[in-house]
Amino acid sequence: VVEYLRRVEGAMKRRLLRVDNLGLSSFPLDAIALNNITELDLSNNAVQTIPAEIAGLTALITLRIPRNGMKTLPPAVCMLGWLQLLDLRENLLNSLPTGLARLTKLHTLDLAHNLLEVFPPSLEALTQIQMLDLTDNKLSRMSYMIGRFLQADAILLGGNQLVVFPDSLGTMG
Repeated sequence: VVEYLRRVEGAMKRRLLRVDNLGLSSFPLDAIALNNITELDLSNNAVQTIPAEIAGLTALITLRIPRNGMKTLPPAVCMLGWLQLLDLRENLLNSLPTGLARLTKLHTLDLAHNLLEVFPPSLEALTQIQMLDLTDNKLSRMSYMIGRFLQADAILLGGNQLVVFPDSLGTMG
């Protein structure tokens, strides 16, 4: 508790709230009051549900929620219009909200080590993406739209069950 309070107090000054590795089982609602923070790190906890109020963190640029056992990502995350980095690796996600396409500033999306079986259609509109990590999911096929990610420096697909790759991958730079 003391460590948590120290981190929340520091977040007001640095605009960064790191509450990783604290054993949290629920989203820290105190973070919602810190509506000027630009980075929120919830790594390595047990936060399985993100409340709709997260949409109030309108200045958020970086959101890290890896290793929390999350099964769903709430649509409210899609309201974070300034978000540039979204780290969701090592959760239990098997789908993504359709509104993810609204994150037009998102350049890094880490979905490695989840349970995605199909390429999430909501990702097809994120043509500005620079790094997309889908490593170690359960993907068996890839959308032909992946070739639209012309700005991508890296699209990581290892550890999936892909047999056929779309021809559009050959058009990428």
